[in-house]
Amino acid sequence: MPFTKGVFFDNCKIHLDSFRKVQNIFDKFSKLYLIAINETEPVPLTDPLVVAELFKLSPDNKYVHFHAFIDPTSTYDPVSGIKEKDFRLMDDYLTDGRDDRKYVVFDWDRTLTVVEGYISISNINKDFFPNIDITSDTFLQSFREDTLLYLFGGEARLTMIRDKIKSLRDRGITLCILTNNTGCATDEFKQLVRQLDPGFTDDHIICSGIFPSKRVALATSKLFNGGSRKSRRRRSRTLRKA
Repeated sequence: MPFTKGVFFDNCKIHLDSFRKVQNIFDKFSKLYLIAINETEPVPLTDPLVVAELFKLSPDNKYVHFHAFIDPTSTYDPVSGIKEKDFRLMDDYLTDGRDDRKYVVFDWDRTLTVVEGYISISNINKDFFPNIDITSDTFLQSFREDTLLYLFGGEARLTMIRDKIKSLRDRGITLCILTNNTGCATDEFKQLVRQLDPGFTDDHIICSGIFPSKRVALATSKLFNGGSRKSRRRRSRTLRKA
């Protein structure tokens, strides 16, 4: 049974608008509810007040210290990202349509997270964490959790997001991440996403950066399309002409 009713969260108007080009009622996205996520102008991470606020997330947060050291010109936007009010809009929409096969699509940067991008763990120098085996599973899992705490704006919001993801899964709703993040296809990014929630398999992490739009990326994805790579490319070309 194909997907019939869904919700897409994104902070970028361009990506949302690509789904508004519904051709007719038979369009696979004709019942996709678009929720725009607010964002503010990010402030420099070099601002002492901002850095101090980040450190409050956890005084021992390894990612925060590492991030501030290796990329002090980065930015932090504590106001952006999905809020509980956005989830209420989603719940109101998905409550109707008992027979629909439902799905929820999340953008990653400044939608699920409250920042743009992240610093790869591959940039870590062992001298930055002396006396620690930075290749051990224990360290890597701890570092990923610290990374999530930073990306999601702290423990309270991270817990709220995890709880909502679990409740959606318990209702049988399919979830996926649709992102232009340049690290999307890497094992590191996938492991980070699965630390957020292990239900996000490769098919549920859709990298849209190489596609003309997020609409095309989702429409031609294995999750929505099945089929072989060859058939997906053929359908993708048809969509681009439309």
